[in-house]
Amino acid sequence: MTDATVELTQPGVIKVSGCLEAANAVVIEQQGRDLMTSTNTVTAWQIDLSGIVSCSSVGLSVLLCWLRFSRKCSYQLKFVNMSADLFDLARVSGLDSVLPLGIE
Repeated sequence: MTDATVELTQPGVIKVSGCLEAANAVVIEQQGRDLMTSTNTVTAWQIDLSGIVSCSSVGLSVLLCWLRFSRKCSYQLKFVNMSADLFDLARVSGLDSVLPLGIE
């Protein structure tokens, strides 16, 4: 198992790296929310998923939590650099049409 990390790489961009799974999902979800609320000047966020090594369906739940949180705060949110494996998981779950995906 590789730990997951969430970091602010530039204003409005959060990068997720490592293995996103049940063991760390709650902590990662909270860290993402904390980063989104760490500044009052950013209202459009990109979540860069390029660093994710593996992700279970629980990881998709984290993405949905961030989406729900961003809507509650009136932030724009886009998930970028989603791997083919993660996209397939979202597609099989019926979430590919729900998650705001962007190409970066």
